[in-house]
Amino acid sequence: MKNIARIFDEIRLNYCSDITDEGLKYIKGFRKVDLTGCNKITDVGLKYFEDADEVVFYKAKNITDKGLYHLRKVKSVTIGSDLITDHGLQYLSNAEKVVVGCSQITDEGMKYLIKVKTVYLGNCKITEKGIEFLRQHRCIVKVLPGHNSHKNG
Repeated sequence: MKNIARIFDEIRLNYCSDITDEGLKYIKGFRKVDLTGCNKITDVGLKYFEDADEVVFYKAKNITDKGLYHLRKVKSVTIGSDLITDHGLQYLSNAEKVVVGCSQITDEGMKYLIKVKTVYLGNCKITEKGIEFLRQHRCIVKVLPGHNSHKNG
């Protein structure tokens, strides 16, 4: 499987419940990786995707701020984990596109995303103030369906 990444750019293994960090080494090298709903993946496994262009870890129950460190060079990151906090967003500051669906993200974390071109927000504790802050820094901000923008104050 080592050479398959040279033939194909993208791999999607959504909801493969048996994929673990150990198995991720076999898909290292793909430019686009979608592992939505693969719940056995932890921070340790993200090291295999440091050089990817795009990663999707939506509904990732075991990924924390610490794991985002490995994604600091990735251009497009989609992450959905209730373990991600504002602090973890600092590792995504060089991305071009960030999609976050993380219930602990607040206005405070928006300071890390001011260089990101496009930010999608869903299921976060972001208020209109946080959204406006990003827009003032020329970010394109898109609010995903189901995001309840919290009122200021």
